Amino acid sequence: MTKKPSRPRKPNAKEQWVDAVVFALSECVRFVTMVNDAMRDRTFSRLPGSEFLYKLKGADGRTYTCGREAQRRLEVAAESSLRGSRFAETVSFERFMNALKPAIVDRFITKGTEVDVASVDSVFSTALREAAKARGDGRHLIPCQLMFQAEPDSFSIGPVTFHNRETFKPVFEDLVRENRAKEACSGKPTIADQVIGYFANFTWVADVIVKGCDQQIGKERANQAVGAAVDFMHVLFGHYHSRNMVVGGPGLDADIRAEMEVRDGDTKLSYSIGSTSAMGFPEGWSAMLEEPGAKALISAAGRAIEAITDPSRSRPLALRFVDAAAWHGQAVRETSAAASIIKSVTALERLVTVAKSTDTTRIVTERNAALSYDTQGDERFADLVKRMESIYDLRSRLAHGTLSPFDPEVRHRRYEVLAAAEKSLINGLDLLDQDGLFDQTLSKGELTAGLERLITWAKRIDAHRAKTGPVPQEDVR
Repeated sequence: MTKKPSRPRKPNAKEQWVDAVVFALSECVRFVTMVNDAMRDRTFSRLPGSEFLYKLKGADGRTYTCGREAQRRLEVAAESSLRGSRFAETVSFERFMNALKPAIVDRFITKGTEVDVASVDSVFSTALREAAKARGDGRHLIPCQLMFQAEPDSFSIGPVTFHNRETFKPVFEDLVRENRAKEACSGKPTIADQVIGYFANFTWVADVIVKGCDQQIGKERANQAVGAAVDFMHVLFGHYHSRNMVVGGPGLDADIRAEMEVRDGDTKLSYSIGSTSAMGFPEGWSAMLEEPGAKALISAAGRAIEAITDPSRSRPLALRFVDAAAWHGQAVRETSAAASIIKSVTALERLVTVAKSTDTTRIVTERNAALSYDTQGDERFADLVKRMESIYDLRSRLAHGTLSPFDPEVRHRRYEVLAAAEKSLINGLDLLDQDGLFDQTLSKGELTAGLERLITWAKRIDAHRAKTGPVPQEDVR
């Protein structure tokens, strides 16, 4: 009987961690020997100076040069360890590395423990637990340029609350009271004065709490959450009215522009002052936030953002939607029409593409057409598909270099593409949240099947409408 060939053994990630630690320790020895030889022979100029920037540092402050390559290998091992741990979403890589290096020194240099899989695994686990001690809840205040109208006093999209400039002042004063007391005796402007001076250039301030993260990850998630809230506002209010909305950035209360041109010996000058916030919001605009449709969308957006501010909430579909809205938000704020189109179509792809496929064009165009299909509108499903195909072709020609980014077609069609992305996003947000999908962990196969069923549904409804007219609203789902 012929013996079946054995399958190649998968490399054990922890063995790679061992290799990285062994190499780093051997390099420490090599660099010590190198320095001793240089001292004996007086050949310091031959030492590779840049390599001495990479060190292991023990808890007692002693340092051991390990060199660039050892640093790289330890970083690869640490990244693998952190990614596979329960702290992956809440502990920063830098904090873990800062805990790992002294743990390596303590265990293998100070105590001389044998380097094997068990001991290295123990060191990595110890460092992870040490790094995780820095986790906690953090409240973040982030300035934003939203609408110029300063009403209402505040409004919320899920865990993100936006205070207008005046409402934020007492909040700020309450939070910095201790800081002011400590610095008051100096007689100089305090940090609090400088911070409020910066914040005063913005029309709104976002207020968000991120749960259970270290400082760096908490800051990243806070900015992502506020950015997601603004991205959803682009969808809710439309690209035209919201294109000046931004998170943070330079503290400018006015957009000042000037131009010079010389024509036929005549110098022409122009000077303008514009708002850094969105202007198309009349007084009383906030009443729309209380409309049933808007309340439902804001609630759905808030539930999606909760997956950012609270890592314990597993909502992969919500995060997929956040990703798509982020691409669209970048497209709305983009100054280049070509870049705007590419980013907006990327939002369409992220919304409906589950895995690699040789049928990407059909997947993106038909699934987004199904998301955009209005059972009460006049547009047929086949026409929606053709429009999506035309938009996808436009992006492909730009991305593959067959269409110049300065072609007039690009400038003329920018807002068509933005409008198409908005419709898919707003309908998709409503569909996914109403069906309770944000709280479900669907496999790629289940999500694919669901999106294909949506196409079948749209085609069936469209065929029915061709015979009998618009479908009654209660029969839509």
